[in-house]
Amino acid sequence: MYLIVFKKLFMFFYISERDKSRIILLVLTVLAWCKEMVEAIARRNEIQRLERKLQSLDQEVSVASSKKRKPRQAALTTLIEELMVQVQTLVAEVTWMKRQFILQLDPNPITS
Repeated sequence: MYLIVFKKLFMFFYISERDKSRIILLVLTVLAWCKEMVEAIARRNEIQRLERKLQSLDQEVSVASSKKRKPRQAALTTLIEELMVQVQTLVAEVTWMKRQFILQLDPNPITS
């Protein structure tokens, strides 16, 4: 692209010095603008690549966090606590029934 611009620049060799300087300034401005555009496109492409990478990492984290066992463990802890309360209640009831059975066999436990 630069070569084409410079070839066209030499075509204007016979133009007055004032016009030549204007054309050269215009060409240099266009070249600088093209360089800035190439750099901007490269930055945009890098930003898009990083955004895609961030989205994929975000999806991996959300999938991993949805597979965590915290909710299951909370439910499991609650279940174990309820089972422990039921076992303690059953132990208390069995102890009471055992005392009642002993009392029925021997109504006066002090004398035995």
